[in-house]
Amino acid sequence: MQFEKVCESAALTEGRMLAATVNGVPVLLARVKGDVFAVHNRCPHEDIALYKGCLRESRVECSLHGAQFCLRTGEVMQGPAEEGIAVYPVREDDGGVAVAVSC
Repeated sequence: MQFEKVCESAALTEGRMLAATVNGVPVLLARVKGDVFAVHNRCPHEDIALYKGCLRESRVECSLHGAQFCLRTGEVMQGPAEEGIAVYPVREDDGGVAVAVSC
């Protein structure tokens, strides 16, 4: 598994989301209660960037129809989406945030 640095730790403050691309894959980063999460940055319902939505505790809500996804597991917490999103391994060290995405 190869991790790619996507941002400085200081750029991902509490309650903030950042969009990045790792190996051509759109990734959403979020920090919630000190934990950093990395998930696929496209809603499977209408293929819109989840980054445009809002963070609700450990969930991300799509701005288009309100679908909510768990940042820990990727599972759908509220429809209309029927399928979950990918969750990627993330680590924070040496002042940076790195994500691993399998191609």
